[in-house]
Formats: sequence, structure tokens, C-alpha cells
Amino acid sequence: ELAAALAKCPGAAAFVRADEQHRQALAQRLAGSVPTEPRLRERLLEMARIDQQARDDDWSPPMIEKMLAVDAANLPQIRRIVADHGGGGRGR
Repeated sequence: ELAAALAKCPGAAAFVRADEQHRQALAQRLAGSVPTEPRLRERLLEMARIDQQARDDDWSPPMIEKMLAVDAANLPQIRRIVADHGGGGRGR
């Protein structure tokens, strides 16, 4: 369970809080913006949904294997997207 894992790692709770604050700030900054490539956006959102679904479950060996499988499937796609569209970041 994630709560048990967070309890074992002293910096994890602070990381989770900071990550949530970052996500909220990013959502506010992007509110009202229109994607220039909506199909690519949908593809990335679906990849992220599947990725997070694999990580939101327990941390048992079978679930870790599922996470690794999702990562293995996503990595070549992400590399191709970056090669085709660039890495994003500031100024893009």
C-alpha cells in the first residue's frame, strides 16, 4: 500500500505534497490553453492514465511486474514522440 511505503520513507510525504502543488500550479497556468496537436495530447493522456493505473495499485511483486511492463511499452513510444515532436519544455 502506498501509505505504508510513504511511512517508511521520511522524504516521501514532502515529495508527494510538492508534486501535488506543482500539478495544481501547472493546471492553473495551462487553464484555457488549446493543444496544438490534440491527437498527440490524447495519446499521451491515455499513456499517463495507464501508467498511473498500474502504479496506484499495491506494490506486490505481480503489480511491480505490471508497472515494468507498462514502462517497457511506453518508453519506445515516448522516445518516438520526442524524436518526432521535440521534448517540449520551456519556450516550446
